[in-house]
Amino acid sequence: MRVMTCLIFAVALLAPAAFAQDLPMREVSFHDGFEDGDDPFRDWVASADHEINFKGLTEEFAFEGERSFKLDMTFNSSGYVYFHIPVNFPTEGDLQFSGRMLGGEGHTATAGLGLNWVFPPTTHSGCGPFEDVREPGDEWKLIAADATTSGEQRASGVLASYVVGATADNVGVYTDRIGLFVRGREGERAVVYVDDLRLEGRVPEEDAYQDAIADRWEGYAEQWDERVGSWRGTVEAGREGMADLPDLPDRIAPAAESALSALERADEMIDELANRGYARSSEVDELEANLRMAELAPTTLAHISEALDRGEAVATFAVPAMSNARILPTETIIPGKPGEPLQAAACAGEYESMSFVLLPLDDVEGMLVEPTDLTGDAGTIPVESIDLKYVKVWYQAGRTIRDLNNKQLVPELLLNDPELVRVDYDDEQNYLRSTAPDGSESYLLASDPDPESGELAGVRPIDADALQPIDLPALRLQQYWVTVHVPEDAAPGDYEGALVISSDDNPDLTVPMEVTVHDFELADAPLIYSVYYRAKINEENEPTITSEWRSEEQYLAEMRDCLAHGVPFPTIYQNYHEELLPRALELRAEAGLPTDYLFSLGTQTGAPQTEEALENLRERMRQWLAIAERFGYNELYLYGIDEARGERLEAQRAAWRAVQEEGAGTFVAGYHGTFEAMGALLDIAVLAGRPDTAEAEKFHSVGSKVFTYAFPQVGPEEPETFRRNFGLVLWQAGFDGAMDYAYQHGFGHVWNDFDSDRYRDHNFTYPTVNGIVGTVQWEGFREGVDDTRYMATLLTAIEASDNAEAAAAAREWVDALDPQRDLHEVRAEMVEHVNALHGAE
Repeated sequence: MRVMTCLIFAVALLAPAAFAQDLPMREVSFHDGFEDGDDPFRDWVASADHEINFKGLTEEFAFEGERSFKLDMTFNSSGYVYFHIPVNFPTEGDLQFSGRMLGGEGHTATAGLGLNWVFPPTTHSGCGPFEDVREPGDEWKLIAADATTSGEQRASGVLASYVVGATADNVGVYTDRIGLFVRGREGERAVVYVDDLRLEGRVPEEDAYQDAIADRWEGYAEQWDERVGSWRGTVEAGREGMADLPDLPDRIAPAAESALSALERADEMIDELANRGYARSSEVDELEANLRMAELAPTTLAHISEALDRGEAVATFAVPAMSNARILPTETIIPGKPGEPLQAAACAGEYESMSFVLLPLDDVEGMLVEPTDLTGDAGTIPVESIDLKYVKVWYQAGRTIRDLNNKQLVPELLLNDPELVRVDYDDEQNYLRSTAPDGSESYLLASDPDPESGELAGVRPIDADALQPIDLPALRLQQYWVTVHVPEDAAPGDYEGALVISSDDNPDLTVPMEVTVHDFELADAPLIYSVYYRAKINEENEPTITSEWRSEEQYLAEMRDCLAHGVPFPTIYQNYHEELLPRALELRAEAGLPTDYLFSLGTQTGAPQTEEALENLRERMRQWLAIAERFGYNELYLYGIDEARGERLEAQRAAWRAVQEEGAGTFVAGYHGTFEAMGALLDIAVLAGRPDTAEAEKFHSVGSKVFTYAFPQVGPEEPETFRRNFGLVLWQAGFDGAMDYAYQHGFGHVWNDFDSDRYRDHNFTYPTVNGIVGTVQWEGFREGVDDTRYMATLLTAIEASDNAEAAAAAREWVDALDPQRDLHEVRAEMVEHVNALHGAE
């Protein structure tokens, strides 16, 4: 039976959803018990080659009545196949979904029930299953979810990437499909039954809802029009500047053409985005990179021309380190300040990043950049505190973690030797250098899409210990990353030094560096920063180039790296082992990691139901508590079933209660609805997506903490995104911490982004034989941690100040903070307020 009803009420206010308040409401009901009619599931989308053995209604099993829907499908290649039933309901107010699933004999794939939401007036949507069935079963599984809350959460995540500047407050949410989501690998089979599908509740009346959506969007549209106007002004200024340029040397005429092309591309993009009324974050990044090129082109070209007149081999440009703008080797107009010094400001003990670009004006051989000491009236910051790396551009499979078919050049790796990775620009391939124990070298293909090729089996990547000289062809630029680690005992003041650029047959060139050390101590991070760290020490103590196993040397290097990036509490996956678990904890202690929290996935709660199974869990807990106490940890947390919902989530209640009774805590990744199911049994909720203040308040009401992950999931090479989302955005939402996934996770080989049909690799860093290769996105995460430290410093200064006027001004600034602003300016303003408050004392 398939029934859909809509009963309209003239005036009915619904309190639970803020968006639906003051709107006339209607009751809606969709129910399909599959008792009559034809197969309602239509084909939707598929990435896998598959064969349908049976699809339709059957009397083999039924939850209610005599029939159900059955799907029997074989995967001929790995991927997904989605089916759907069309519906059309506003999804605000109170809309609830439920359905029953049963895994049949021979079921080896993954199948789940869920919804698809659309977010008008945009054309974007989001979908996914609420829960899965992964094996044959004897009982029907109830899959139930709050469609309203889930739709709002999905809207927030989608809009953050695809509609810059918009939130769920600006759009509507409709449920337009009930989805059957099937995923599998080659040779797997999906055999599932579905029954008793329901979508029911009270939602806004259609005409009133459309009017509300129009009102919400109007405010966004006004801001968007202002932004478009600003972009058009920049293009016009760029054209005027180009028109005023004197004649340029023939050698840089292509650069002028590149700048004019950037203006044309920007103009075309602005027209397209203006007509659409919104843009994806990647489109804005691309457009603003073109605008920066256009804006800077006149001064850039003049700078290059003057450098040629002086006979210099290279031109230099200071560029923002914390930017998502991609600087590629073949660009000539660089989004930076030509000939300007590198400038940074930091507190004692802080790491601070700067970046610059070298543009060779002729072919240059043996180019090397070396820093000098930084000196000032207050003393010296030694050259050993300055780390230089090449920013290596290589090919990756896409931009987001699910973008597998959009090969593109990406600035990501921070290397001492850029030849560790060779890039073939003609064939668009990456090659990774392997250094054998005898010192011999070979290059192995690191962009093969075949997961079975084994091309990287046994690879031994080793980066150089220090920056190496390189050869650069004319007009093939190179970006550098400079990290200053201000010594703990550095006195406040201004320090100056330089980067000395030398090359064969050319006079040296210097780039000034200026670093200010603030006259205050930086507070500890007010949030708890962790990361899913998967690797375990292997029994052979041999280096491995995976995301799963480590030698002791590799493990120690990565623990030190986590601490240096403001992540003192990485999870531990090491299982209970009389020798290896203590050794892992010893290495963490040697690295200097604090012992406030130990987040263990080395043993997990599962969902034991019998007294015997619960006692087994208690015994494991006692083992872990004993070793945690032995190494001085204050709090131990045990991981539940990852991302569970519904019955699978609630089945853990007895286990989580047992963990707490033994004196440990529980933590797990999950979604909206987890609090309603588990409440105070979950000590730390690690919630997916944009941090929701209302969810944080729920957990705080019972004394629990809330972290975020997947905002975004580790992978995108966007330092500014990670800085913003895991820094002040997270702090402002009232969250307690972050635990993003993952420090490293190779879904194929960890150095090959192309050999998985599920996800791009999730890497903050890449493993080498004796350490790690860092990335620009990992540096961005550290900067986000430091932003919260500056905020904590400011709040402490406000509380301690005797100057009511200065404290009031600082508090007003904090309360009005927009974390979507330019974060460099936000940091500078925090420093200004701290200095004013300290000066008042």
